[in-house]
Amino acid sequence: MNRRRLQPWGRVERGGGNPLLPVTMVSLAAVSVLLISSCAALPPLPSSPFRLTGLDTTALRGKVIAIDPGHGGRFGGAVGTMGLKESEVNLGVALYLWGLLSSAGAQPLLTRTADTAVAPGTGTQLGDDLLARSNLSNSAHADLFISIHHNSNVNDPRKNDLAVFYKLAEPGPSRELATSVMERLREGFGEEKARVLPGNFSVLRKTGATAILVRHRISPTGKAKEG
Repeated sequence: MNRRRLQPWGRVERGGGNPLLPVTMVSLAAVSVLLISSCAALPPLPSSPFRLTGLDTTALRGKVIAIDPGHGGRFGGAVGTMGLKESEVNLGVALYLWGLLSSAGAQPLLTRTADTAVAPGTGTQLGDDLLARSNLSNSAHADLFISIHHNSNVNDPRKNDLAVFYKLAEPGPSRELATSVMERLREGFGEEKARVLPGNFSVLRKTGATAILVRHRISPTGKAKEG
């Protein structure tokens, strides 16, 4: 498979199939959280207890992995009790995951690198923005698509439970990936209520790659729950 090296906002011109990747690296990396307000370019990554040393990352090398920080811009999403926006938390996690996957030899791409909408234009509707995320992944012939979200619902705390959603219409590899990621997230967060669920979200329906949507919560302190 011959692909060009991707920048975080880049695309590839050629791609191959859509195999299910071993997900040890992806799922472990998703546990790490970096909180930022916004950025125009990728900042230096802070120190982290997670290391690639000793892990076999061969299966990730050269694989195109689309990372989708949910919401952004005027589609801010949930807001924590201290005012932290979901779009900021999603982007922080996505940037950290981008760095780890890059170090592992994968070719990750981000659907956005700042707190902005993905679809261009001030009159963009939510449906257009969601479709733009799927289109970026499809144009890059991504092997995997991972959408990152966080909830902060004070009226129904059950909606804040850790959950990983797989494609409703095409469970197969998507459900396998969701289950593997959840196993690692449970280890990191120690939450018994964590669930793997079918999801009928637009980004899952319209993305050709094996796709999952990961959702956790913004804690009452206004920070993302850390594992």
